Amino acid sequence: MTENNLWLFILVGGPLLIGAALAYALMKRRRLTPPERVEQRKAVEDLYDETRAPNQD
Repeated sequence: MTENNLWLFILVGGPLLIGAALAYALMKRRRLTPPERVEQRKAVEDLYDETRAPNQD
């Protein structure tokens, strides 16, 4: 394999490999169920309420 072919393989194969890994990760991502979404939303609201409340220490 000549040096030019190696660089061509790296420059073309690298982005293709990264794109394939990204597509695989997006396909395997687990969606939240409705109860999990409600729980997550409540937890986020609780965190925001804590930061908005004045410090009473």
